[in-house]
Amino acid sequence: MKIFTLVAGVLMGSVASAKCLDNKLIYNATAPFEITRWDGSKQSAPLKLKDLCDEKDVAYKVAEALILTQQIQNEAHGPNPGSESVVANEGAFNFFKKRIEKIVIEDQAMPNGACTAEGVVAYVRSGDGKRTFICAKKFALANAFTNSSVLIHESRHVEGYSHAHCAHGTLKGLDLDISGGCDTDYPSQGSYGIQTGFKLDVFNLTKDDVLKQQARSEAVDDLINRFNELPWDLTSGVLTMSRDNNALKRPEPLSLSFFDGQKAVSIQALPAVNEDIVMTSRYGLPTFYAVDGQVTSYVYSPVIVNTTGTMAQDYRTKSTPSERNALLDVYYNAEYSCRLYTNALKCESTTEDNQPIVMNVSLASIKPFAIIEVSGDSSLGETSITRYIVDENGDRYKLPSKKADIVSFTANDLVKEDISDDDRVLGLATTDDGSVFAINDAKQLIQPNNRKWEKVPQYRSQRVEKLIPFTWSSRIENL
Repeated sequence: MKIFTLVAGVLMGSVASAKCLDNKLIYNATAPFEITRWDGSKQSAPLKLKDLCDEKDVAYKVAEALILTQQIQNEAHGPNPGSESVVANEGAFNFFKKRIEKIVIEDQAMPNGACTAEGVVAYVRSGDGKRTFICAKKFALANAFTNSSVLIHESRHVEGYSHAHCAHGTLKGLDLDISGGCDTDYPSQGSYGIQTGFKLDVFNLTKDDVLKQQARSEAVDDLINRFNELPWDLTSGVLTMSRDNNALKRPEPLSLSFFDGQKAVSIQALPAVNEDIVMTSRYGLPTFYAVDGQVTSYVYSPVIVNTTGTMAQDYRTKSTPSERNALLDVYYNAEYSCRLYTNALKCESTTEDNQPIVMNVSLASIKPFAIIEVSGDSSLGETSITRYIVDENGDRYKLPSKKADIVSFTANDLVKEDISDDDRVLGLATTDDGSVFAINDAKQLIQPNNRKWEKVPQYRSQRVEKLIPFTWSSRIENL
């Protein structure tokens, strides 16, 4: 028996609703399905859902997601022939109803199920018919849109579609303990292809501005991270934040550009007040921490958006002016997130039951500059990622690889690595196609050529402050 799962995406929505669901809408959306609950010892009789007012109850969440799926289809006035997405062609609710007949809510994890696995929100089992299983605790944390995309995703697995291990993006190397967190490509319309198509359908159809923005953001996240063959004309490269040495204005204004190894394309995404900005990559999206407390992200649109998440919100509301002035870098990955200051490193994550994990390390003995990732091949032939603090001299200090390790990590664990002079760089980025770019001590953009660093001609007049791996597409920006 093979289990197909959906691991929680990096842009999972939060609980948003706080009102009773309409009983007529509940009936219309849930009547086609046999819905049961598993309490750890037995399965309930089929439920007739009604009078749902507790937004924290997973039954409320299931009904809410199905209602939204049905409403999106109704807004489309039926199927959408000619769309590149199968789910849009059939209609979202019709698509799900055709493939799923039974929904099992696991209040407690079932034996031989997948709800005990980290991050799994829902799953189906091969040979188990048209049935999907919902992991109650995790499903209850998300909003209706995120949950409806989860259900659409799982319904595609019923037809035998499986995943591939991610070959690029923020999930590369992090999905090795599951069946894979990506699809091979978008046109084949596997589970992530269907999920992305549904999100694009919602973006095109909904009249709700908040839902439209979430649908667009999550669709963009899927397009750049969930397909091993880059879709929608996406090209691999780096995004640089730099200053033009020839500019007449002092201090020289910051600017962004995307470089694919051949040409640089200007990107208009910086906040209006663009001095004293820290740029980072938040799950593949450029994100900017400003000294005035604002945190914004570029989501392939000239209109930058406020960044979601606990760390961004804490920076806006809890950080002091002195902390903002001392901020050097911000780092996100699937395990934990960090803020690097002139004299401290603060990292955080959460356990499976949403309990906080925190690390505070004094950096009194070093002069930090940034956090970098270094790619290498493991003994298993997979690409491994090692994280470092790099100081003003380009020396490296290794950081924990797993969130479980940050609890016990102290300043004594920051040991300077023995590296060659050529490896002493202030910034480093490895693109999805394997190209490597770096920032030298003169803040010039460099790349290797015959085992030596060489200045990138297109950036000779630029003083590069930060670079991050990036994939860009004008098609997505015009979405």
